[in-house]
Amino acid sequence: MRHSTSVYRLDKDGESIIFNSEKDACEFLGVSKCSVASCFRRGTLCKGYSISRVGLSTHGETKTKLHKRWESMIARCEYKKHPHYCRYGGRGISVCTEWHDYCSFREWAMNNGYLENLTLDRIDPNGNYCPENCRFVTWEQQESNKRNNRFVNHNGEQLTLSQFSRKYDIPKSTVRWRLNNKRDILSGAKMDAKENDNEPN
Repeated sequence: MRHSTSVYRLDKDGESIIFNSEKDACEFLGVSKCSVASCFRRGTLCKGYSISRVGLSTHGETKTKLHKRWESMIARCEYKKHPHYCRYGGRGISVCTEWHDYCSFREWAMNNGYLENLTLDRIDPNGNYCPENCRFVTWEQQESNKRNNRFVNHNGEQLTLSQFSRKYDIPKSTVRWRLNNKRDILSGAKMDAKENDNEPN
């Protein structure tokens, strides 16, 4: 069933944050239910944030997985209190203007292979969230696209540590230890320096 919820914008120290429901705004601020609406009506600050009501959300999808992924995407890039902000917004990664509107993001998602078991992935891990740089992939595919991946060369094949671990059924911690200690990647036997070609140059 479709319903309407107020869209609130919180402003503080040059930072603007938009929430598609009062519940989400209250959870972000760590305040009790209805506190944001009450502060808005009184024209007072809430935890130092000024509050504006900027519209209504009528898509009726605030509890869907896609909407949660949209919220998480924006939170990682714009909410300095988010636990992963340093890896996203803190590195200059942003969400394009078009995708600040959930309905625009949803339309793109539905036209680009969205399924609930897939995750939103940036093709260039150092690029922004925008239609040109995003796709939906499996968790395994996303793991292979992380900027901090370590790769293993074996029999002419280049794999991430996670992929190698799964393929050969060797714990990732064991693979990492063997690489760090110049051991054969499969057997764990000691190797001469000239034989150590497990990692790409």
